[in-house]
Amino acid sequence: TGGGGGSDAEVEIGYPTTNNDAQLPIYAYYEYSYSQQIYTSAEINKDADLTGSMITRIAFKQANNVIVSRNIVVYMQNITDATTSFASDEGWINVTDNTEVFEGTITTPGQNQYLEIRLDTPMEYTGGNLLISVFDKTGVYSKNYPSFYCYVVNDRSLQHKNMVDFNPKSMGTLSGSRLDKNN
Repeated sequence: TGGGGGSDAEVEIGYPTTNNDAQLPIYAYYEYSYSQQIYTSAEINKDADLTGSMITRIAFKQANNVIVSRNIVVYMQNITDATTSFASDEGWINVTDNTEVFEGTITTPGQNQYLEIRLDTPMEYTGGNLLISVFDKTGVYSKNYPSFYCYVVNDRSLQHKNMVDFNPKSMGTLSGSRLDKNN
């Protein structure tokens, strides 16, 4: 949420009541997971131009009733309108400490509830597209794992999952999976 000119605005992107769901932004069946999702300026500014707004929280609507706690890091950054999809399974967009907006433990809320993440560091939306990256660094897998509602897009999310720790700031050619879903 955020708002230009000091007001607050809430933006809902996609179709959160759809029957599509996926293990985005986290995949708790694995010890570690990392996802990147691109949101277009058309989606963000559909009701009003939010350029200059501060993003203070993000939320994902849960599709199933699994409750787990996970230790995550969230990175956000403004990217150009030209960056609309991931070109390959190794097409990660670099993140740095400067783009970290949240680090801590989250607990999934259960079916049809929103997992809300209040950012430690609000981020200014400067226009263009937005990248949200989520690193689940819990280190323990969950036999039962949450899924979140998604909407269909074309190669706008990329996900890596592993049993071994890795550094999301230096993904290099570490392969992921491009998904035709965002949430």
